[in-house]
Amino acid sequence: MRDTSKYLKVGLVSIGLMGMLLGLIFWQSNISLRQQGYQILGVFEEIAGLNKGAEVRYRGFAIGRVIEVTPEPTEIIVVCYIQNSIKIPINSKAKILFDGLVGENYISIEPNILEKKLLKDGDYIDGSSGSDLSRFIDLGSQNLVHTEAILEALRKVFTSDDVSSGLKSVLINFDVISQRLATLLGQLDVITSNEVLPEMMGNFYQVSKDLSAISHAIAKDGAGTEQIAQMTVNLSEFSEDIRIISDRMDQLSSEENMAQLDEVIGNMANFSDRLNALLSVDETEYGEKRNVFQRISSLDMQPLTAVTYDSEDKKAYYEAGLSLDFGEQFIQASVTDRNMDPNSDRYLYHIQHGVRFNPYLTTRLGLFYKNPGVGFDWRYKKWGQFSLDIYNITDLELDFRHHFSLFGPMDVLLGVRQKPNSDQINHYLMGAKYQF
Repeated sequence: MRDTSKYLKVGLVSIGLMGMLLGLIFWQSNISLRQQGYQILGVFEEIAGLNKGAEVRYRGFAIGRVIEVTPEPTEIIVVCYIQNSIKIPINSKAKILFDGLVGENYISIEPNILEKKLLKDGDYIDGSSGSDLSRFIDLGSQNLVHTEAILEALRKVFTSDDVSSGLKSVLINFDVISQRLATLLGQLDVITSNEVLPEMMGNFYQVSKDLSAISHAIAKDGAGTEQIAQMTVNLSEFSEDIRIISDRMDQLSSEENMAQLDEVIGNMANFSDRLNALLSVDETEYGEKRNVFQRISSLDMQPLTAVTYDSEDKKAYYEAGLSLDFGEQFIQASVTDRNMDPNSDRYLYHIQHGVRFNPYLTTRLGLFYKNPGVGFDWRYKKWGQFSLDIYNITDLELDFRHHFSLFGPMDVLLGVRQKPNSDQINHYLMGAKYQF
């Protein structure tokens, strides 16, 4: 009896194990799914590690499994079995995704909700491979290599002695410019807030009104005839002087003067070569190398600003600029809102190259109110200077000014200006100028 009971137990355990084994085989072979489901075939260019037996999900819900993967010359066919209860519209898309960072790949079907027709047994569905973890890791490693190369290049640039000294010179130069601009703005604020300048402008305007009243009085009863006659003679003499200057300008078109002009252009070319040499890295007599930033920081930069009142326009015009001094030569540039032509830009500019021949005579060549021209400065005293600007050669415009040094960097300006295509003096000027 004991042996019979023992054999019975062994038999029952064996039958149970065989049943479990048959169930496992039945589950792994998806026999029930094949009997109760239908087959669809996915077409992929690559499957990114998708294995046989992987899940097929529809809207995130498991509806079937992959039972076969067949590589073809131009594509890969993945055979899937889907539960009969799940209906998938045609033209849906299959995408291979991975479950988490370390999970296995699976097929996710994205339904085409606009279609009403459904897939049948044996139909094909287009598939694509989503981004897998290995691609992200490879792309990240490539980015790290490129980032390391960029950081190494930046380290070499910023640790270079030449670049460090150049950046230091630039920062120092910016600091100097900001200080001078602050001084310039402070002086300009003093000028605009000073009661003397408005009073001067008011007096000048009152003088012009008195002159107008005198002319009306003369028209009525002839009073002040002698004074007006003398003023007419003075203006006639001044106009004759301007005519003489114009005749001399006509003489500039002679062959001899043209040869001299060619020589001036050659000098400008030599100056361009010198400027090119200035911008390159050179070596001082002590063996010290200086780059362009260090040499710019050693230049004498002089900010300037001016306010001029025009009796004809009855307006005040402003001018602001900067002068770079190279010793006997200099370059100055400025911007002004003085413009007599209403059809052109409101703001005009000057860019001129000057040469000091001696303590008394200075010449300037460049752009005057955006027009090519030439200028002459004659300093007959430490406190006094005459300036003549001739520009816009086709219409011949002239500016004649006299500078009186009032105190420190401040000058008082008196002058006249001849408009284009006119033989008479049209504008009388008065103003002040600051140059540090």
